[in-house]
Amino acid sequence: MRRNAIILMLLSSAPALAAPLPCDFSQGPCQRDGATLALGPLPLRSMTPIQVQLSLPGQQQAELLGKIEGLSMYMGEVPVLLKKGEGDGYQGQFQLARCSHGAMRWVLEVQGRRFAFTMDAD
Repeated sequence: MRRNAIILMLLSSAPALAAPLPCDFSQGPCQRDGATLALGPLPLRSMTPIQVQLSLPGQQQAELLGKIEGLSMYMGEVPVLLKKGEGDGYQGQFQLARCSHGAMRWVLEVQGRRFAFTMDAD
């Protein structure tokens, strides 16, 4: 059985926070700079809906619009609509195209925060 490599790096435009922080979704949600992100179900797979749980304290908008782009190869932009849940939580889903070139790096951007993750080809 092939196991998906799942790595998350949270990037910030602030110089002190520019170094990526790797996270492993199999170990739980990733936290950095006040934001918490969880993706599932695990293992993440292309061509399958992926659920997003995002916590952004202080946000009051009913909806947030994010986008996902390929870092390894440009494969267009995938819009991600996140709807307000309880407290400071937002939920949504997205689906990624299959890449036949092995591991693909993606970045999810919401409210100026960039969440990068890697997913092996199925």
